[in-house]
Amino acid sequence: KGANAGKISGSWDLGTSGAGYAINSSNVVKFVTGLQAVLSEQLATQQGETWCVIPPWLHWCMVNSELKNAFMLGDSKSILRTGFIGVLNGMKFFVNTYVSGTGASAAAPTAILAGNKEAIAYTLRMNKAEKYRNGKFETLLQGLMVWGWKVIKPHALVNAYAYKAAEA
Repeated sequence: KGANAGKISGSWDLGTSGAGYAINSSNVVKFVTGLQAVLSEQLATQQGETWCVIPPWLHWCMVNSELKNAFMLGDSKSILRTGFIGVLNGMKFFVNTYVSGTGASAAAPTAILAGNKEAIAYTLRMNKAEKYRNGKFETLLQGLMVWGWKVIKPHALVNAYAYKAAEA
């Protein structure tokens, strides 16, 4: 993370919480491929697929970039028509409105998380279950479901801070 991200080179600017990276439709591809490069320097992309959670404004920048040409992503239809980004540089994108930060300025950037599927473990367990009769000749089941997650390989995550800059 940060303005000097990259385990080997330290040459990737991913912004900071107080000074986000300025993104518009002309440099968004450079930014997202930089996320993948940082993961590669951390040896995090060797196994499994990589993903990135982006805010709607970053999705807008991607749709209005040179990626709108279908041949750039190898798709038959433009993302301008479908709105689906697909896979770019081996990374899947998920749009989420609940990412942290507004992305309105360098001082209030949006936190963007990217990583490998091996970075986070998620578990779900049915802790207790019992069946009972409700008096209408029906048998019902009630249970207690417990879940949680944990970062198990922090080197397989990248944290960037960016904001929507004015279009050139």
